[in-house]
Amino acid sequence: MSNAQDLNDLFLDIVERELELLHIKSHAERLRAYDLAEQCKASVIQRYDPAEGSISEALHRSIHTALVRNNKFLSRKLKELVQEQGITQAELAEKLGTTQTTVSRYLSGEREPGSGDIKLFCELLSVSPNELFGIANTKPRSGRRKTSLEDVLAFLDTEGPFLSEEEKTEIFRRIIRKV
Repeated sequence: MSNAQDLNDLFLDIVERELELLHIKSHAERLRAYDLAEQCKASVIQRYDPAEGSISEALHRSIHTALVRNNKFLSRKLKELVQEQGITQAELAEKLGTTQTTVSRYLSGEREPGSGDIKLFCELLSVSPNELFGIANTKPRSGRRKTSLEDVLAFLDTEGPFLSEEEKTEIFRRIIRKV
């Protein structure tokens, strides 16, 4: 980064992309998200080590992780998927091996599911952990199918900032070999 203004512009761009990705629309939620993102920015600047990648990558990782964890994104996504599939809380509780009260707390954001329940949610709702956490909008593949160019481009759009140059080079080598 050449100066503080460039860093601030980068920060604002990252936050706006994350707000859009996570569907954060209410004014109050956006203000909370910006406050949290500011804390992330201060922390990243204080701890930044160029050996770990660019400051852009570090900011993006930190902000995304913090917003996903703190804005009830998971509960909203779970609620949306449960409603889309027409599953009742009672049915879900039975399949998860828990109580309807616990499921209700997961869906309201009062309680966060553990990793075992997250895995079960993914299986029951036919979504990948990445989709559940807002990292990518890809559904798990049923059976083996070829990856389309659109799949690769979508992956690069969402994961590109976190890939090393070696990983990007390997992806492009594999694409060229297939063409």
